[in-house]
Amino acid sequence: MKKYIQKINTTKPYSQQIIFVLCIFSLFGLPLINTPPSFLPRILLSLIIIFALVTLEKVSNRLLILGVLTILIGWIAKLSSHLVLEYLTEFTTNMFLFWMVGSNVQRIMRLKEVFLYNLFEAVNGFLLMAIAFASFAFFLQKHFHMSFFSEQELVYGKDLIYYTIITLTTTGYGDVLPSTPAAKDLATIMAISGQFYVAIIMAVMVGKYSNKR
Repeated sequence: MKKYIQKINTTKPYSQQIIFVLCIFSLFGLPLINTPPSFLPRILLSLIIIFALVTLEKVSNRLLILGVLTILIGWIAKLSSHLVLEYLTEFTTNMFLFWMVGSNVQRIMRLKEVFLYNLFEAVNGFLLMAIAFASFAFFLQKHFHMSFFSEQELVYGKDLIYYTIITLTTTGYGDVLPSTPAAKDLATIMAISGQFYVAIIMAVMVGKYSNKR
């Protein structure tokens, strides 16, 4: 697998842009499709994982193994619909995504100069975080009924993505609400993570760009 990642590595200058397009389509394009193929989200996530590995300066064996396991377990769970595998998929997927967000943060903090590539990197970190938290929200709503509710209508896919992004930005319109302790804890973690990312990471990038000028 590592040699295939190295072959794909020729796309490294464009990998952040590719991840950006995949994340945007996953968060905003996919919910607009009335009846998307059930395997499409898993394909998009698999591509995000592959290109996320490509962006790394050095692919460690542990992270490579985690990425491969995440893809394999996700597809097996999709085909078998086994509850244990769904739990395992949720765990490995979000561990990988948050690992990648942490890697992005470390790289940004070490930057001496800021370029357009780094802007994509910073935005992608936020989008990957949104995908991970949306995945948690989907999981809670599926396995713990009415974890999130709305007075106007049932809460489903696009509503949970909307709720995740609104909570990450701490806007909080209040039209979709968490109702269980786990959902409320998730909302709190989302808000803290979103504030930290925007306030700290983007401030660091602006400061480094100003110093460059």
